[in-house]
Amino acid sequence: MKTEFEKLMDTEAGRVALCTEFTMDNVNSLIYDLFEESGLTQQAFAERIGVSPGRVSQIIGGGCNLTLESVGRVLAAFG
Repeated sequence: MKTEFEKLMDTEAGRVALCTEFTMDNVNSLIYDLFEESGLTQQAFAERIGVSPGRVSQIIGGGCNLTLESVGRVLAAFG
């Protein structure tokens, strides 16, 4: 019997889904680590990237789907 992972790897759509999830997990971890190291408050960071503090909470918590443009804007804000 195949595992869930093996079933996903059997199809292109499954492989794409796994790669997407893996990539977003890595991006979210990077953003969280950079935010923690920056010493910025959520308010200060929100002002830097032009979003609300609530959106910053979603971003650093990994609870949102970011576009590549948003990822670039967030990462650029760390300098």
